[in-house]
Amino acid sequence: MNDVKPIGNERFISTEEVDRALQFIRDNSLALAEAKGAQVSAQHLLKHVLAVEMCKYDGPISKADMLAKASQAYVDAIDREVNATIEYEKLRGLINAADKKIEVWRTQESNVRAGKL
Repeated sequence: MNDVKPIGNERFISTEEVDRALQFIRDNSLALAEAKGAQVSAQHLLKHVLAVEMCKYDGPISKADMLAKASQAYVDAIDREVNATIEYEKLRGLINAADKKIEVWRTQESNVRAGKL
């Protein structure tokens, strides 16, 4: 079912669609916060893994840094950070889209009340 009602070349957002957008924001706020927490945790874990891996090598710091960054543990930490960032940005984008839909609806309703539409 399409909740957008065409008016000539105009499209209107229904109150049902706005209700769903509000519910989506409410229902996913905790998931967004958890995704942000996972992203921050993964960023810190990456630094920790680098430090632990560097401690395994003797010699110049630059060589220890290079060898640590070549380790599987470091690559796995990078993957965790990337996946956490993807999940966070996906949720943030969806919530932002829902918020924008609500803003468009508010403008639309204001214009209707003002007799512009």
